[in-house]
Amino acid sequence: IGVCPSLKQEHPEAYIYFHELLQRHPDAQRKKVAMIVDISFKRFAKVSRNRRTLSVGDYQMRVQTSDGDEDSISWVKSMRREDHSVEKKLTSAMRHAIETHIRRFRSSNRNTACVDCGVMSTLTVNHINHFEGLCYYFLKLHPHHPVEFAKATITAQDVFSKKDAAYRKSWEDYHKKEANLQILCLVCNQGRPEWQCPVERQEKRWKPKEGIWK
Repeated sequence: IGVCPSLKQEHPEAYIYFHELLQRHPDAQRKKVAMIVDISFKRFAKVSRNRRTLSVGDYQMRVQTSDGDEDSISWVKSMRREDHSVEKKLTSAMRHAIETHIRRFRSSNRNTACVDCGVMSTLTVNHINHFEGLCYYFLKLHPHHPVEFAKATITAQDVFSKKDAAYRKSWEDYHKKEANLQILCLVCNQGRPEWQCPVERQEKRWKPKEGIWK
């Protein structure tokens, strides 16, 4: 991403990802993460202006909140929260695995406006059939999922490890076959109703009728 004055405007999908990630910050209340309205990346003042190539550590993330304040924040601390459950790690790995599908769809729809309101700014790729729903039904088919994950080199995002390449491939194939994608602007994307997990009837355990067994 590099230096970016407005993640919301220039990289709306990255904005959604980091906005959700920062909700897990260990000092969330003081940092007012619930009030975030935009995120930016700036070069640390200590980094020489003569350096052409910058590393991840040369950038500072800053958040703008709805009360007009701006503050620096560490996304690494959000990643390192110990309460990051297996479920959340698995969801992160599943999102990372389909990034190629998302990029290809975005590339082939560069001139497409938001399908809901018609604007051409802050566009994102969205699942018509919710991503959460796709994960839910895939996991019903493949319930024996990984419980240990690797870390992406740059973002430290939880990803599938090499030993789970077969499981990752099954998920990628399932997503490629079942996912229905569309272009939405950030406002319409965030305004979509959340996916509702279906309520399944619990099957009654079979019991022999009284008097059969003696």
